[in-house]
Amino acid sequence: MITRPTSRARRLQVPAVLALTGALVTGCAADTPTTTAQTAAGTPSATPPGGASASAATAPTADTSPGAVAAPAPTATGTLDGPASPAPSGVLKAAVVKEIRAADQGTFDRVVIEFQGTFGAWRAGYVPKVTEDGSGDPVSLQGDRFVQVSVQNATFDNAVQVGDGVPHAAYTGPHRLSPMLGNVLEIADAGDFEAVLSLGIGLRTQAGLRAYRLEGPSRLVIDIAH
Repeated sequence: MITRPTSRARRLQVPAVLALTGALVTGCAADTPTTTAQTAAGTPSATPPGGASASAATAPTADTSPGAVAAPAPTATGTLDGPASPAPSGVLKAAVVKEIRAADQGTFDRVVIEFQGTFGAWRAGYVPKVTEDGSGDPVSLQGDRFVQVSVQNATFDNAVQVGDGVPHAAYTGPHRLSPMLGNVLEIADAGDFEAVLSLGIGLRTQAGLRAYRLEGPSRLVIDIAH
């Protein structure tokens, strides 16, 4: 296990809508995606950059077990934004990462970030390099192409929010995973500051990208074609 610092110097400079992923696991509940892909400007779009629809209608409807194929490989390659979810329910002020997992789905790799609580707006997109939230330093990742994911109202550890009925919750898993899948090689923590969570994904090659929210449990799913 990697011990994370609990503070950052400043927030990663990304737009207000942000987002991400998933270690090998089975048995996640099936749900219909609750968001539609948007352009970087935040305007709903049936055809994101790359020319193919990444709307809820074409996204998988389940976080499937490793090896299962739920849908064709994603074909959109631009930056995808997701709007904020409904107001958080329960006593947690910010969603806390419960698990990060990744699995080969046949024609694409799936990364899943599962949360306790409800996360906010998110973003996932290709970047020249993944940078650390706060310092701006590059995050070392295996691969030749990179995706950066940011999620609002999310954290690895809510210690600073504990009190007034808010219980302590913290992620206890690894902050760096090396699944070495068909395209996804490595996933790493890229920042956790003021309830904005960032992660980086190292890939063999740039390919179709699809990202969406699922509920029951709350999770951000990112599919990347081989």
